[in-house]
Amino acid sequence: MEFLTVVDLEMTGLGKFDKANPVDDDYPVSIGIILAGVDEEGKAIRCLDSFHTLIRIPNPSKVEETSIFHHIYPEDLEAAPKPKEVCGQIRKFYEKHGEIPAAAWNHRVDRHFVDILFKMGKMESPIRKWVELQPEKMASLEKYVDKYVQDPAILGLDAHDALNDCIRTVGVMAALKNYDLDISGLEMVNS
Repeated sequence: MEFLTVVDLEMTGLGKFDKANPVDDDYPVSIGIILAGVDEEGKAIRCLDSFHTLIRIPNPSKVEETSIFHHIYPEDLEAAPKPKEVCGQIRKFYEKHGEIPAAAWNHRVDRHFVDILFKMGKMESPIRKWVELQPEKMASLEKYVDKYVQDPAILGLDAHDALNDCIRTVGVMAALKNYDLDISGLEMVNS
């Protein structure tokens, strides 16, 4: 069995990310991580552990322009853990499970915001290797979920929630590989 972590973040900003000119004034406001065991021989994926938290940012009102999508509001962020605490929790998650590659629907964007988070926390990220899960450039997770996923538990999850989008991404991955998926051990955030 091989292991990977699936990572997703929600952030401020309205899709302004450009890998040639990243926007430096947007922040991650939520992160979700799932540890998945991938059994190529048995054609199965089992979700084994998860981590999810909001992230306090320097100016919580900055989240207002994207609240319509992820339903995270300034008052939610005012009570959220600071970046240093979140980074410490993420490092503990990776220490518990070992050095495992991270995968994301669009790893360039998620990697960029993980880097911002760890810069804010003044720590080094434990993620050394990233894997792209997006099957084609600019593919929409929502369209792939709608087209390929049949599990009602996954179809019922709200989009634009970091942990839910990790689960939805694993659902697409399993559907595209025609693997069985076991998500029974995970807490569904917004179903």
